[in-house]
Amino acid sequence: MPFYDRYYLGGLYNLRGFKFRNVGPREQNLNADPSGGTYFNEPTGGDTYWFGSLEYSVPIFEKDNGPSVRVAAFYDIGAVDAAAYSFGTSFSDDWGLGLRLNIPHLGPLRLDYGIPINHDNFNSSSGQFQFGVGYTREF
Repeated sequence: MPFYDRYYLGGLYNLRGFKFRNVGPREQNLNADPSGGTYFNEPTGGDTYWFGSLEYSVPIFEKDNGPSVRVAAFYDIGAVDAAAYSFGTSFSDDWGLGLRLNIPHLGPLRLDYGIPINHDNFNSSSGQFQFGVGYTREF
């Protein structure tokens, strides 16, 4: 299956504490590790994934047909597996805070900062800032 038809997680629309498309199975490179061992580097995507998200937002300032500001707290969880119909036991999750701005004549903006809780060796535990337009997420 071509890499662009495979599933990845990470980024604004799923695991917000991780870099874009950085969660999933990795390419195996036997020559890259100087000690002669197996080294995994580039994400290759998978044939199966699952994902869940919980978000709660509270209005700070709202004006009819005017600007509004909301603060949000979220939790995301998910996993990608290389095999079809395989749901392994390892997963990645994160939590974070966000700001939702609705600016007239510009539209809704999302600013999120996610912090990984469980991650693999290829992703760090440092947070990730995500910026996007719109409040909804495509499925």
